[in-house]
Amino acid sequence: MPIAIDTIKKHPESIPALAQQWLLSIRRWEPNASHEDIKKWLYEWMNDSIPMAFVAFDGAHPVGMCSLQFNDGLLSDLKPWLGDLFVIPDYQHKKISVQLIEAAKHQAKLQGYHSLYLFAPDENIPNYYMRLGWKKIGDDSYNGHMVTVMSCVL
Repeated sequence: MPIAIDTIKKHPESIPALAQQWLLSIRRWEPNASHEDIKKWLYEWMNDSIPMAFVAFDGAHPVGMCSLQFNDGLLSDLKPWLGDLFVIPDYQHKKISVQLIEAAKHQAKLQGYHSLYLFAPDENIPNYYMRLGWKKIGDDSYNGHMVTVMSCVL
């Protein structure tokens, strides 16, 4: 069955599982976030415009997600931001993250933006995004960690 990408707004029943997957996948960058915190954020992203989240499904099973936000935690006037991208381990290396990124890029463009931003909290991540056409535009700090700020033209 092919992977389907949809907005979280249409799938609120997936929020508890996504919150758990989020904690297992990217908690190290938000070490104080609880399952309830993540669920609250996901409910806040149940929109048709920014802030919003996209979910990758294998059938009815959520296997990854990303968010599209006005601010992803950095002190910056840049917007919007791609954030919270993860794909669960059994589904990695199948280009699902590319599908999620493309959904966020498409939505940002529909909303009139010409660029999309992200920060990469791990030194290996920028290379992945550069292969997808993103460019490094600077460095910043997030929760005490140095991060690479990147952009792409929509």
